Amino acid sequence: MILARISRAIREQNWFAVAIEFVIVILGVVIGFQVTAWNAARASEARADDYLDRFVIDLTIAAELYEFDRVFRLTVLENGERALAASGTTGLVEADWQLVRAFWNASQMSGRPTINSTYVELTSAGELGLIGDDALRSALTQYYTNTMNPALVDTSQYRTRVREMIPLHLQRYLWSACYEADGDAIQSFINCDAPQDAQDIPATLSRLTGSETLRAELTFWMSAQEVAAIVLENRRRHALELIDQIDAERGG
Repeated sequence: MILARISRAIREQNWFAVAIEFVIVILGVVIGFQVTAWNAARASEARADDYLDRFVIDLTIAAELYEFDRVFRLTVLENGERALAASGTTGLVEADWQLVRAFWNASQMSGRPTINSTYVELTSAGELGLIGDDALRSALTQYYTNTMNPALVDTSQYRTRVREMIPLHLQRYLWSACYEADGDAIQSFINCDAPQDAQDIPATLSRLTGSETLRAELTFWMSAQEVAAIVLENRRRHALELIDQIDAERGG
């Protein structure tokens, strides 16, 4: 219709009408571009909000799991300190059993991959730029790319050696009656009595307390648990700080 009016105005040499029609066309194109850009911006903002929502969920869960792991590491440390303080058999089966448990408990470790699915999806799609705040974007990148702290993945020869020294039937009992973990790999120790088949508990404890090599390895492992607990606390705080930073950005 507009082209027809322009053609008629040109035939009639009505240049004012031609100019008006051209202005209308240009304004329509400009407005169309503006509406498209506005819709695209709204869509980007919606995607950014969705990603930020998911980051908050991921970071909240991560902070909780870091705390579970930190507490478990400290429990392992308590057991290790108790084992290191043992000097030999006590003459009481139940007391000896609790010390054997302490040696075995001290061999446990915890750890899990960083929850990073949202960050991986965002970067894989090339949409990290949706996070408009430079400081927040940099903080998220630092958090998700500095995850491999050796303190959280180190193992010790103690873990191998102590399990070589405790009879297999006692270890089966320890796993079944004295330890539990849920589907999220949140671990805990259960205060269990000595098994009925307990005749080799004193000899086992004697071997454990009599090995200087085992004590040295346990000392190193307990030191590693203290460092791991510090690292986990730092990561928990970092996750919570990122949540606050996201909330501040959205509030702004």
